Amino acid sequence: MKLLLSGDIHLGRTSTRLPGTLKQEAGSTASAWHRLVDQALVQEVDLVCLSGDLVDADNRFWEALGPVEQGIHRLAKKNITTLVVAGNHDHDVLPRLVDAVGSPWFRLLGREGVWQRYVHSGDHGPLLAVDGWSFPQQEVTRDPVFAYQPSDPGAPVLVLLHGELDAPGSRYAPLDRPTMQALPVDGWILGHNHNPPGERQDRGAAPILYVGTPQALDPSEFGLHGPWLAEIDAEGIQGLRQIPCSDVRYETLRVDFSGVHTEEAYESTLLSGLDNFAAEVVAEAGPLRYLSLRLELSGQTELASRLPGLTANLTDTERQMQQFLVGLDKTAITATAPIDLREYARSDTPPGTLARILLELDREEPSQEVRDLISRARHKLEESGSRRDCSLLSEGVEADAEAARRVLRLEAGNLLNELLRQAP
Repeated sequence: MKLLLSGDIHLGRTSTRLPGTLKQEAGSTASAWHRLVDQALVQEVDLVCLSGDLVDADNRFWEALGPVEQGIHRLAKKNITTLVVAGNHDHDVLPRLVDAVGSPWFRLLGREGVWQRYVHSGDHGPLLAVDGWSFPQQEVTRDPVFAYQPSDPGAPVLVLLHGELDAPGSRYAPLDRPTMQALPVDGWILGHNHNPPGERQDRGAAPILYVGTPQALDPSEFGLHGPWLAEIDAEGIQGLRQIPCSDVRYETLRVDFSGVHTEEAYESTLLSGLDNFAAEVVAEAGPLRYLSLRLELSGQTELASRLPGLTANLTDTERQMQQFLVGLDKTAITATAPIDLREYARSDTPPGTLARILLELDREEPSQEVRDLISRARHKLEESGSRRDCSLLSEGVEADAEAARRVLRLEAGNLLNELLRQAP
């Protein structure tokens, strides 16, 4: 059997921070849904499994109805069943949507939070069982797996579920990994995490796969996005392959300007970095139409104090790379003047203090003083994140310790460059 696995489509939403030069349909989750259906037909799959949040919110019912009906009808014509579970976003609207479509080829599993099984059979009996659970309300603070009691259908068993793994205090169905791994199933297909690291398979345990979203929705959802093609036989999952589906991709590009000391060298280094990175993306571009880059200029260069001026207009830059457009969304400068930070750190001066902080920020275990600084910075980031008018974080970026370190590196480097520029 072949299955197409996806989730978190969020019909009704559109990818953010796109230039006006793109046509209106770019970034549409409805278009991503239709591309997903195209792949299911091209790959000739037996089942499509969607792990929650097919629809973004309750008020998206009418916006989602047309695309869903069209996609389900196309799949049904090829005898492809689509299995769905409800997530925290569509707990209320998805059951109504399934009822409105009214197709036996479109099945909601686990309605009202009650575990339910779908068995896919062939000429000689069951080929696969899919057990599913749906959110009965927006917030679920108990692990739904505790109520799951799998039975042996004489075929592999997959679990389709929306929830938050390894997060005991979550309000969105906290999932306990050891509990899941102790159960006699062949694989877990999860939704909720839009930008997961990929398959997680501990030795001797069934694979756990967060499928992610097929359409990257904001800069926090970086990298490749698309559904997964799974091959199943009597022994379980034998192959997993991700298929590029998103027409927007977000990435951070770091360019090292060490040894770059002229404006001409700056331009050629930057262009080379942009072109090389875009060329790497081409290999897995799929339907990509727009590559949004956040640029970080790093290294040690005599141009460090001039970089803010040199990069002032970079966000207006757009370049065509084969079939997709490359745009620069934001620029961060972590480059410093070509100095020996360790030598400066020995001095009891403002630049020396900044040099010590920069060195500490790059250590895996910084001093208690810098750990306190990171903690205070993280707290400030969390406070600013609740206010759209003064947020210090990029859209969708979590205010964690690493984000605090990045902000501190950026500000400390900028301040050090300015102090060195003013020095006699």
